[in-house]
Amino acid sequence: MTRVRVLLTGARGFVGRQLSVTLRQYGHEVIAGEGNARFDVTDLNAVRSVVGAVTPEAIIHLAAVSSVGSSWKQPELTLHTNIHGTLNILQAVRELVPGCRIISVGSAEEYGRGVMADPVEYSHRGVRETCPCEPVNPYGISKLAAGELVLMAARSWRLDAVHVRAFNHIGPGQPSGYVVPDFCRQLAVAEANNQSAVLRVGDVSVIRDFLDVKDVASAYAALLTVGQAGTVFNVASGKGRALHEVLAVLQDIARVPLSWETDPELMRPADVPVLIGDSERLKQCTGWQPVIPLHQSIADVLAFWRANVLPPN
Repeated sequence: MTRVRVLLTGARGFVGRQLSVTLRQYGHEVIAGEGNARFDVTDLNAVRSVVGAVTPEAIIHLAAVSSVGSSWKQPELTLHTNIHGTLNILQAVRELVPGCRIISVGSAEEYGRGVMADPVEYSHRGVRETCPCEPVNPYGISKLAAGELVLMAARSWRLDAVHVRAFNHIGPGQPSGYVVPDFCRQLAVAEANNQSAVLRVGDVSVIRDFLDVKDVASAYAALLTVGQAGTVFNVASGKGRALHEVLAVLQDIARVPLSWETDPELMRPADVPVLIGDSERLKQCTGWQPVIPLHQSIADVLAFWRANVLPPN
C-alpha cells in the first residue's frame, strides 16, 4: 500500500480519533490539523497556513458541527462552519497543493425527504447516490451545500475531490446528543445506582442504517488512493434497524430491568421514517465491506459509558 501523508481536520472528534488510529495501522502518516493552535477551518488564512506548512498528499475533512440536534439550536454556526470550512479547504488546496486528494465527509441527512421519491425501492434496496436530496434540518442542508462545493471544485477547478455520505455510525467515545450513546448513558447511570432503567426516548419506530465507527474509518482510508474525482460515495451497511431493536439489544445485556417512555422533547420537528443506504458504488470501487455486527457495536458503546459514569457516593 502506498504511504500517504494525510492532513486530518476534526482529528480530536469521535470519528477523527478512530480514523487517526486506522490510518496509522495502514501505514499512513497522519497530521492533525488541530496541532496548530491557530487552525480553524472557518479562517481561510489559518487553513492556508496549515496546508502550506504540511503540503499534504490527502486531506480528510471531518471538522464540522455534526449533530442534527445542535443544528436546530445553532443553525447559523452549523451553516457557517460546515459550508465555509469546506470552501476554505478547497481554496487552500487549489492555491497550494492542487494535486492533493480531498475526502469531504458528508451525511445521509443530505437525502432527507428525497427518499420519499420512491419509498418502496429505497426501503427495500437502500438509498443510492442518485437519490434526490431534500434535507429536513440545518445540518443536512449544510452538508449538502458543502458537498456541492466539493463537486464544483472537482469539475471546475479539476481538484481530486470526492464526497462521502456516511450513514449513522456508533462506537466508544461518541458523545451525548446521539441516539445510541444517549440510550447507553442512561442505562449506565441506572446500573451505577442499581436502579431499574426507564429510558427517555423519542420516536423509536424510525429505521436507520447503523455502522461501527471502525468500519466507517476503514471506508475513508480505502478512498485515499482510489475513486474518481467528483464522485459521491455512500458509506452504509445496507441494513435497516428500528430504534426499538437497539433498545431490545440493550435489554438483553442490561444489568438492571430496562424499559422506556416517550419524551415529547426528544421528538424532532421533521424526520424521515426510513433511511437505509446502498454502498455498492463504494464496494465496487474499493472492495470495502463492513464487518462489525451491530450488537457488538452497541455493547462497546455501553461498555464505554459503564466505565465513564461515576458511581454513587
